[in-house]
Amino acid sequence: MPYIGKKPADIIATVIDTTTGTFSGEVDAGSLDVSGNADIDGITNLDNTDIDGTLDVSGNLTVDTNTLFVDSANNRVGVGTNSPELELHIKGSGNQSLRLETTDSTYIGFDIQQNSDGSGQILLRDSKPLIFYTNSSEAMRIDNNGNVGINTSSPNTTNLNSGTTSGIVVKSGGVAKNNFVALPSTGGSQWDVRESGGSGGEFSMRMFDTSGTHNVQISSNGNHFFNGGNVGIGTSPSHKLEVHSANATNIVAKSTNGNGGYLNYSGLSSGGTTTFSVTHNGRVFAEDGIQFDSSGEVLDSYEEGTYIVGIFDALSGGNQSPTTTTGYYTKIGEMVFFSFNITGINITGLTSGNDASFTLPFTSSSTQNKNFCASAHVLAQDVNWAGSQTQISSFVGTNATRFLFYVSGDNSTIATVKVSEISSADFYVSGQMRV
Repeated sequence: MPYIGKKPADIIATVIDTTTGTFSGEVDAGSLDVSGNADIDGITNLDNTDIDGTLDVSGNLTVDTNTLFVDSANNRVGVGTNSPELELHIKGSGNQSLRLETTDSTYIGFDIQQNSDGSGQILLRDSKPLIFYTNSSEAMRIDNNGNVGINTSSPNTTNLNSGTTSGIVVKSGGVAKNNFVALPSTGGSQWDVRESGGSGGEFSMRMFDTSGTHNVQISSNGNHFFNGGNVGIGTSPSHKLEVHSANATNIVAKSTNGNGGYLNYSGLSSGGTTTFSVTHNGRVFAEDGIQFDSSGEVLDSYEEGTYIVGIFDALSGGNQSPTTTTGYYTKIGEMVFFSFNITGINITGLTSGNDASFTLPFTSSSTQNKNFCASAHVLAQDVNWAGSQTQISSFVGTNATRFLFYVSGDNSTIATVKVSEISSADFYVSGQMRV
């Protein structure tokens, strides 16, 4: 039997072409030394092979049972398995890894590994970035500090715990887009942080409930709102808004342009009517009044302003003097304090024998005896008294819009001041009334 390089007893083959080094059929050799090319068709079992040329194997190739297996039918390679399921399949007990290592420098290598507990690892052993490409362009990277960048090759955010740069940056590449990061739940609710796009660069954090209702929003350049639930600062709230603090707590609204704090608070009824409000300039409106203590007493109104004081020749109707003046009043609850001064009275058009009356700032109360102005003070000058009266007082009747002056003397007689007595006179009046 012909042989190549060894005695014939070492080689068993159906057909051997010693010219080309071609073995046909089953080849079983204890030791085979081939100088040149070896072409083996069929099953080959070699205990010790030294091939100096090209080895061309048709069919499967097994090295040491399952150390290396080539599945020629499916074009797959198995390491640790003779049943590879993918083009390259590595299998074995313990952690299984694939290492890629360049010889261009002293880099340690890049590993892909499945651990024995089923978890996986991508391990870049050098202090270099891990870069992900799509469509031949960089899409994301993790730098050697642990920062993650999407659409940027220089991720840089601040970690407040350590002061180092770490985190995730989502960047639109200079183009206005609706970029967002969302955390949806299987129940339909969602939390997201998004860029609204446009030149304004507005960002917002939003929350949606399971029905898709937009309940919460905090915006960098827009509206903030909480729809539903309670809001607590320093506490778990049981009311719509609660602020708790162990120390004194201030809620401050401060203007940045010197015009005062722009805080406008309004309480509305279900029909939209304002029941309570605090305006930016400090004005308070309370529809049902203000209660200062537990007594139940309520201050139901406060007002101050001016009114026009006219002079007439009757308590109602009648004629009016051309002389008028501006009066001032302060109204606290039912009590009204008023004052005015009027000089050089012109009685043209008035009936001289009638009582002279003066305008009140409000219509007086309808309750009897509430309107006697015991604390009224009247200073009169150039009055043409008909008698010897020296004291002046005033009285406001019920449902009245005007009041009279009364004069009295030592003989205790009381008389009303007549129109004829006030011609060219001056009066300085300070009084009070109830409404």
